[in-house]
Amino acid sequence: MSVDRCSAPPGHPQKCSSTFAKAHTVPRASLKRIAANGHIFSFVPNATNLERHGPKFPPQRWGINRASTFTGFCSNHDDAIFAPLEKTPFAGTPEQCFLLAYRALARELHLKQSILAYWDDRLRKQTTVEIVPPLALLTLQGFLDGTRKGVVDLASHKSAYDRILLTGDYRDVRAHVIELSGPPTVMCSSGIVPEHTFDGEKLIDIPSHRQRLSLLSFSSFADATAGFVVFAWVEDGTDYCSRLSRSLKRLPAETLTASLVRFFFECSENIHLQPSWWQGLSASVQDRLVARMDGSSEFIPRDQARDFHSDDGVAYGRWHVVQRYDVAAPIT
Repeated sequence: MSVDRCSAPPGHPQKCSSTFAKAHTVPRASLKRIAANGHIFSFVPNATNLERHGPKFPPQRWGINRASTFTGFCSNHDDAIFAPLEKTPFAGTPEQCFLLAYRALARELHLKQSILAYWDDRLRKQTTVEIVPPLALLTLQGFLDGTRKGVVDLASHKSAYDRILLTGDYRDVRAHVIELSGPPTVMCSSGIVPEHTFDGEKLIDIPSHRQRLSLLSFSSFADATAGFVVFAWVEDGTDYCSRLSRSLKRLPAETLTASLVRFFFECSENIHLQPSWWQGLSASVQDRLVARMDGSSEFIPRDQARDFHSDDGVAYGRWHVVQRYDVAAPIT
């Protein structure tokens, strides 16, 4: 993830700079609202943590200057593209919702491209000192094949998103916004293929699907006065994203927070936690959340990998909802 790779579309009027700022996928000002002494809890999948804990590593205290960052845009483009999101209060406009989705897409594509580059280089440099066992190599090749398919799909989505960014035509942008009275205790920014609704209905079987997969982004963050959870997507001729959104809207207020927390841990590793919230959970609940995240990333998935809809009996606190609304650009 430390590779410098500007994701700005060809033809963008702003020229690339030679510097790459560590861009925050969850804004630093947002993380600051849940931080304690400039730190939050984040999942940091580096070699040290993997060697120390194995795949089920707990979140660790992490500085907000480093949390949620990636080098997917040069400094000029990061400033120019995301100014409507970073430099004005969030008002749920189609442009702002689109930029949340665009940044999540850019991060997911950057991550998968970096994974492929790393493993292609490592396997090319194999020596007798480091031979990957045949079974492990077979598993790894399956993972890399899936990652390559993901890159193809994401690159196709990126081209469509680039056109929207360059033209400013947001008529196909859709979003559901949940405005909160304060910052959510769990903040995130990610994109997924919607596989299940919040009701547990299966939307798509990824291995057997032959067309381009749909893409849904989700973000939770805060500005100076409120908190927000935003599910956003671009219409692609399917109804998978809208069906998931409709199931989200059916959730009653008393179970909404728990459902969103389960969803975030199931579907993202780019999540950042308020220290007092995380430390206030019992050790058993913390272990279950860590296991939930690890379980959704197994090479051999569970029968129901996305089980965020299943009530696990934990409340996780409650975020006070101010309003909920759908976003769509007016047709002209």
